[in-house]
Amino acid sequence: PGFTAVGVYEVSYTISKEGYNDVTGEYTFEIDIAAWEPDIELFEKAEYDGKAHPVADMSKLPKGAIFRFALTDEKGDFTEEDLFDIGEVPAFTEVGKYYLIYAAALDDNHEMVEGEFVFEIVEPAPETGDTFNLGLWLAVAALTAAAGIVLVLRRKEQA
Repeated sequence: PGFTAVGVYEVSYTISKEGYNDVTGEYTFEIDIAAWEPDIELFEKAEYDGKAHPVADMSKLPKGAIFRFALTDEKGDFTEEDLFDIGEVPAFTEVGKYYLIYAAALDDNHEMVEGEFVFEIVEPAPETGDTFNLGLWLAVAALTAAAGIVLVLRRKEQA
């Protein structure tokens, strides 16, 4: 018989051949749980754009694999309300840091894989280039005027 499931198995056997005494015995063996490396892409950062951003891509997991996420505090603690549904990839919209844990399982013959990570939505980077920051200019002008320095703003000629 073929054994494929995790467990301890005891096999009895008899070897016989005409003209010889039968040999009998028992053999015990164990099939250990197998390790596996799920193909999970965890995202660390997204830029705020008003849209929901998923924290991971779980699409490459083998058929039948299950996973679950939970939102935690900075210490990794969470409550039942912080659990997402099995198979749900959390997505966040607002700027901030999101502390998460996850677990993925393939079947009873493979170890459960667990991990933790931080997903962050950041403010968009300020535009660069030839933009003029009036607030900064006024602040610098006020400080320099107080020091008796006169600043003159001139338009840069385009080539």
